[in-house]
Formats: sequence, C-alpha cells, structure tokens
Amino acid sequence: MKTGFAPFAIVLCASSMALAAISTADYELAQETIARDYRLGNARCEPMAADAKAICVATARSDERAALAKLGAEYNVPGTSLAEARKYAAAAKRDADFAVDKEKCEAYAGSVKQACVADAKVRFGKS
Repeated sequence: MKTGFAPFAIVLCASSMALAAISTADYELAQETIARDYRLGNARCEPMAADAKAICVATARSDERAALAKLGAEYNVPGTSLAEARKYAAAAKRDADFAVDKEKCEAYAGSVKQACVADAKVRFGKS
C-alpha cells in the first residue's frame, strides 16, 4: 500500500530550502551567472538593427535586473524581512518590464506612441 508521504516530504523540503537564505559563495556564483547571461543576451542583440536591437537590449537588461532583485531577495540582506525583499524583487521586475514596454513603444510615432506609453503606464501602475 502506497501512502503518498514521500512526495509531500519532497515538496516540504523544497519549499523550506527556497525560504532559506543562500550562502555568500552561492550568492557570488549566482551574480557571476547573471552577469554572464546578460553578456550573452547582449551578444545575441548585436546582429539586430534599430528598434529590434533596442528592444533586445532592453529585454536583456530587464532580465538581469529581475534576476538580481530575485537573488537579493533570496540572499535576504540582514535587517530586511523576507516579505520586504520579495516585495522589492517584484517591484524591480515590474519596473524592468515597464522599461521593455516603453522601448517597444519607440517603434511608433505621434499619438500611437503616446497611447502605447500611456497603456504601458496603466499596466505597470506608473503615473
């Protein structure tokens, strides 16, 4: 007879590890990985032209900022609660995504561009 406790134990262990602060060595390794991923993302943008390149670079920058914010939340700087760190990470991700959307609006002109930026501001809670 199977009890089903093993999957529950695995989920419980995984979730408790996700809440634990990471070591300084792991934090530094993750920072290096994020920096490498950013450089690779920018390298993929090089052959592109004009608006496509700008959007690609903004996306790479957005991914880097979001990853660094998430890493900071996982590292959990002393004096900061986990909830505050996660709130900061979510705000940083939202700001980075907003920057990408604004860059996408650069492809337009005039009132269409203004409407695009206004729509992005509404979606990301900017004023």
